[in-house]
Amino acid sequence: MRESHIDMDHFIQNAPAIHPNASMIQGVIGNQKVEDMEESILKTVKQLEIMLNELN
Repeated sequence: MRESHIDMDHFIQNAPAIHPNASMIQGVIGNQKVEDMEESILKTVKQLEIMLNELN
């Protein structure tokens, strides 16, 4: 993404599909439970953030 100059919003909107189990991702980002958020691009970004944090 960095080299192609595509922002996260465009990347997620044009993704072929989000994994069907993404709704199972749970965690707190910025004092907000991701599982309680409405479906949106922001929620998808937060889910990705949780997964990346787990890898570190």
